[in-house]
Amino acid sequence: MRNTLFLLATLSIILVNSGCMGSRLTQQLKWHNSELKRAAESNMDPGKKLDILLESVAKMMEESIEPLSPKKSVKYVQKYVRQNEGYIAIILKDVGKWQDKMSPFQTIQYGLSIQNKPFVQTFVQSLPKYKKKYKQYAFAIGLVDDVTAVLIKFGNKALGI
Repeated sequence: MRNTLFLLATLSIILVNSGCMGSRLTQQLKWHNSELKRAAESNMDPGKKLDILLESVAKMMEESIEPLSPKKSVKYVQKYVRQNEGYIAIILKDVGKWQDKMSPFQTIQYGLSIQNKPFVQTFVQSLPKYKKKYKQYAFAIGLVDDVTAVLIKFGNKALGI
């Protein structure tokens, strides 16, 4: 009897926590989607759009490398990509056009302005863990590589490469 009660209590805790985890992940996905949609569909400054994109991708990477089961982590990243790939493509296109019009001085100035933003630090710190965890999943790495390429382009232009 005592063992049965203990087992039921343990199962209840696990079920409640897994339900909370699913709800938390759903809320996070909604936040990412609304922010990326807002950026993609607005006429805001491309630098602000890039900030929103970097913040969202950095948070998604951090959330997906949290202690989730591998299956849940992969599903989370798949949902993120599926829900947001159109918005991300629009933002990257806008940012690319903006970058192409920048002078080397403007590129350096922007590159220096973003390096101390918290989401850039999160992005840089999470990138190796994220790539290691998802190296066999091309969809997850492709998304991060696209965003990383934008950042590298700023660095290359700043260095005159």
